Amino acid sequence: MASMGMGFFGERALAFVGEERRAQPLNQSLDQIGSQSFVFLERGLRRGFFSIQSCLFRGEDVLLVQNYCFPQRHYPARGLTLLSRSFGVIEFYEESQAGDFSREVRLLAFPQDLRELLEKEPSDMNLQDLNRLLEKMTRNDLPACWSSDFGGFERGGCYREDEQAHQEWLEEAIALLSQIHLWPKPPEERRFSPPFKQKD
Repeated sequence: MASMGMGFFGERALAFVGEERRAQPLNQSLDQIGSQSFVFLERGLRRGFFSIQSCLFRGEDVLLVQNYCFPQRHYPARGLTLLSRSFGVIEFYEESQAGDFSREVRLLAFPQDLRELLEKEPSDMNLQDLNRLLEKMTRNDLPACWSSDFGGFERGGCYREDEQAHQEWLEEAIALLSQIHLWPKPPEERRFSPPFKQKD
């Protein structure tokens, strides 16, 4: 349940050739996610988790992964991972420490890099496909961007990418740290853990 570190990424860089990396504006990504109906697919151990299961939901063109989903109980952390050809891989993460909430919004894979690695459409993926993709993402040491308020102040940055080229995404991601009501929510009928909580 630690914050994002470069240890998430592996040793070898993806041989990316073609169009310049572009992060789709987060507001556009949130609109895309919010417009979809999600159907429960399965639950099980996502790569990087050892006992707490994740739940997968299939949308029209988005795969939604609710982490810390099962067994049903209160966890000090919660997170959603979303995959789409248009916005890549985005993760929303919240952690409670002694009643204080810390949050991160992470772009774990740019859409261009995700498309290079996909074997099938995100909405057609199952847990085995997801874990295989996450392993490839780690192995290829993908560029990424993030925002965080861990440590008590809001900040953002990029890894292996020029931050100036992604200022719009970073500004929106930093703003979302205090706009928890705008975060995507798992489907109501499958919400095994409490919703993200608003800061006092």
